[in-house]
Amino acid sequence: MFTDQGSQFTAAEFTATVLDNNIKLSMDGKGRAMDNVFMERFLGTMCAEHVYLNPTNDGHLLFKGIHAYMNYSIMERRHESLNYCTPYSQYQQNTNKNKMSKIRHPISYPHILCFVTKKRKK
Repeated sequence: MFTDQGSQFTAAEFTATVLDNNIKLSMDGKGRAMDNVFMERFLGTMCAEHVYLNPTNDGHLLFKGIHAYMNYSIMERRHESLNYCTPYSQYQQNTNKNKMSKIRHPISYPHILCFVTKKRKK
């Protein structure tokens, strides 16, 4: 997990939980927001377009809302930098060009974007 050095990420309880779950913890340099510029940009956009517009004190509703926004961003939102394609369609095109296995479905989590590929049976 890659984080900045904010107090919430350097707290003993957080780091212990991460390490107890066998997750490798990596932090950018102090004052180095550019180390993770793409994630910083995504989180800023998500907060501006979803989180701040849908305030809630319910953690479950917040999680569901973030999950829905991330799926929208991956599956439906067209990005100028991708020639107005969605990240999902761009990934499929690149996967097909490289003759790799096709994507079956995307999965998103609030802290990471990932795609699941179907493994071929031998």
